[in-house]
Amino acid sequence: MGLMQLMPNTARRFGVKDAFAVDENLRGGAAYLRWLMDLFPDDLTLALAAYNAGEGAVDRAGRRVPPYLETQTYVRKVLAHVATSEARDRSADR
Repeated sequence: MGLMQLMPNTARRFGVKDAFAVDENLRGGAAYLRWLMDLFPDDLTLALAAYNAGEGAVDRAGRRVPPYLETQTYVRKVLAHVATSEARDRSADR
């Protein structure tokens, strides 16, 4: 639901009362992503996979990216965007 595409249970877990209120949705999505980053420390790939497919799916896949095309594509796209942004930032620092 909403901008961060929160599942109803995830929205409730992170205190989002109105998942279509942009500020609440962003706060809840960011809190969930932070929680996932703590659950999968130093592994952005698994945190992203869990954001897309759920942390249970990552655990069931042996703490790997689950074999879902949508999740694999999502992780690849986000990581490519991160790499592009980091490269842009490095070149701007020169």
